[in-house]
Amino acid sequence: MLIVALLFLSFLSYIYWTRFQEILTLQGKIEDLKGKIARLKEDNRSLEAKLTRRNDLSYIKKLAQERLGLQLPKEKVKEEDGGENGP
Repeated sequence: MLIVALLFLSFLSYIYWTRFQEILTLQGKIEDLKGKIARLKEDNRSLEAKLTRRNDLSYIKKLAQERLGLQLPKEKVKEEDGGENGP
């Protein structure tokens, strides 16, 4: 009877230990995922800020002037005249 009880306790200990290891592994994965979620939320905030800025007309004008070399007609005339306001 003692041998059966020891075998039963050994079996329960084995089950408990494997479950404990699984719990520790899953807790590590949960922490990794929480970190990933935090990084993704920060990326999302950054992208939302960029999106808001892209809808700003002054920012669009600045990009058009800097990246594409576009100018408003009044600015183009002033530049061609050498910066003078007229004859």
